[in-house]
Amino acid sequence: MGRGLKKEISSEVEVDTICLEPPILQSWGQQILKISADVILINGLQSFNWPEDVMRQELQSARFFATCKGPEIVSYLSFTETPDEIEIRSLATAPKCSRQGYMQSLMREFINYATGQNKLIWLEVHHLNQAALALYEKMGFQIISTRKNYYQDGADALILRR
Repeated sequence: MGRGLKKEISSEVEVDTICLEPPILQSWGQQILKISADVILINGLQSFNWPEDVMRQELQSARFFATCKGPEIVSYLSFTETPDEIEIRSLATAPKCSRQGYMQSLMREFINYATGQNKLIWLEVHHLNQAALALYEKMGFQIISTRKNYYQDGADALILRR
């Protein structure tokens, strides 16, 4: 199950941020899988997002922060932790909720969590994913390294840390 914090994205929209522990319940997992698939379908971002089989494995092993609007997940972030750091593994916002501040708000909550744990945060991102890079820069992440030819399409992965 998840634990939550209420907050407002705007004066009209109240949302909850919840933290989900693995294995993720089927009802939450189905919503996360749908968001991931919809982002790929609508935006054609196959090389930026994980295929369903990989996401199903993630639901069994990773922890998640999610933004909920009522009973519906509208954005999520999966992560793993070690004693010193946190790796953000996957994140997405439902296309119908895109560019409304949900992910930025979720990232702020997540950064507060990591800061409270006194842990560094790192992630990998496709070097052509400009929307993600803009968000990460806005949230204080910096590029620290490049993994050449990392993705199936031969593209590089940028390693960012905060």
